[in-house]
Amino acid sequence: MLDTTTTRFSHTKPGDTEWRSDGLRDFFLYKDLGVATATAGRVIAHLVKANTAPEK
Repeated sequence: MLDTTTTRFSHTKPGDTEWRSDGLRDFFLYKDLGVATATAGRVIAHLVKANTAPEK
């Protein structure tokens, strides 16, 4: 049985973090969900949304 764990609970509400534009792609905005901190960097989770409307 697992007596100890190296992960912690993570819960992020919509207003807890801001959308950031310094991610991998400049046409997306990213919001960190705090999972990396809770898992000591083993898992990363974030929301992604388009920064600008697509060109027609």
